[in-house]
Amino acid sequence: MKKTIMTTALAVAFGAAPLASHAVITVLSINGGNADGFTATTPSLNTATPAGDKDNLWGFSSTNNQALLGSGDGTGETTSLSGQVWVSRGDNPGGEDNPILTTSISGLDTGTLYNVYGYYLSSNGPSDNWGMQIKLGTDASFTTYTAADGEVLDSSNGGAGTTFSFLRRVYLGQSTLGSSTVDVNFDDIGPGAGTRGFIKGVGIEAVPEPSSAALLGLGGLALILRRRRS
Repeated sequence: MKKTIMTTALAVAFGAAPLASHAVITVLSINGGNADGFTATTPSLNTATPAGDKDNLWGFSSTNNQALLGSGDGTGETTSLSGQVWVSRGDNPGGEDNPILTTSISGLDTGTLYNVYGYYLSSNGPSDNWGMQIKLGTDASFTTYTAADGEVLDSSNGGAGTTFSFLRRVYLGQSTLGSSTVDVNFDDIGPGAGTRGFIKGVGIEAVPEPSSAALLGLGGLALILRRRRS
């Protein structure tokens, strides 16, 4: 048993296994979000565009159930996203096919790698087909994220029985070392029955240097060994 414990601890120390918890993720609105020295800008957004119109534009809402998701996530991580959502209504008659949105996150330390996240909504409604296509600016193609992806942070049913909306976080990849910015591209999943896309925001998280991760792991190993000796 001692050998198993030591092997696991050393694996964590030297990066062979991921740490279970996140470092601090800075969550930003795609519409000028600013926190911890980071800023997210998306030039083509217009908060005057209604969320429900069939105009092939990303609509904005600050009041519907989906917009209010975030404040109840239990961690405070996405509180800054409560009161806003950007919507593609592909289920309108004829459907919407909205343009790709590019959100640029600035303020990165050029000597640091960062994990990048996207925040979107899914639904468990029997006829709902909610999802989002997202990719980093350096990626060749989009990945489609739906109700089967990411980590659920908050949910709400808005009094609609057993149908819930879910706020999800999905890991997109890492920034490029040496760059002070990273781009996140969003696209809808196209028109169709029950199809909608809801963008909530983006997240950025510094990746610990290998030496720091090793020290954390070795500290955990020392604690485990001390407990077993006592």
